[in-house]
Amino acid sequence: MKYLNCPWCGNSHSYFNNNCPSCGGTLTHKSELLNLVLNKLGLSKSRQPTPNANTSTIIHEPRISEVKKSTSANSIKVGIIFILLITASIVLIASFLNSGSTNELLDSKTRTSQQAVQKAPQKITPEEQIHSLMRDEKIQVASQKDIDNWMAAASRNNESNKHRMYLGGRSYIVSEQITFPDGMYGSHSRSFILKENVKLPFGDIAHNTVYFMSDGKCLGTGCR
Repeated sequence: MKYLNCPWCGNSHSYFNNNCPSCGGTLTHKSELLNLVLNKLGLSKSRQPTPNANTSTIIHEPRISEVKKSTSANSIKVGIIFILLITASIVLIASFLNSGSTNELLDSKTRTSQQAVQKAPQKITPEEQIHSLMRDEKIQVASQKDIDNWMAAASRNNESNKHRMYLGGRSYIVSEQITFPDGMYGSHSRSFILKENVKLPFGDIAHNTVYFMSDGKCLGTGCR
């Protein structure tokens, strides 16, 4: 059995005793006693904690590649926002310019239409054109004598003397070549008796009827 001296009282004690049998002090092995003395003298080195094999402390440090990826992503976001702002500005400017040009175009069309309305000649009714011919003494209202004279001419030339001439401003005797008034259809139609040597009027005969005094012939919708 091994015996050691107590560091406190100096008495020998068993190696396996934890306390000195004489003084009751705590017993320490030689290696531990040496460390105790060194600690009291301030000459011992502080022990560094031994890392446990089962547990290890991992310190996460940002990697360069991760920093680059984050910076690149932020740059892309900023670029997209910048592009969207530029696009929105362009759209607003284009909308403003288009509205201005559209207003100018509408104003131009309005002025053009107004000028066209002002310049366009007012349409003259067939009755007004008839009155104009009468003022120029190119035609005059036919009388019953004028109708009888045509019927006699038709009989002499073996033509039908049936007619649809009516008095009261519906039949006219023509003394010189004229142009048919425009739009003489339906209720606007008239009968015209041409004096001898007067040629057929110019223009559209429409629904009018022409009676020739020279040979008693008839031309138009009223002939029978």
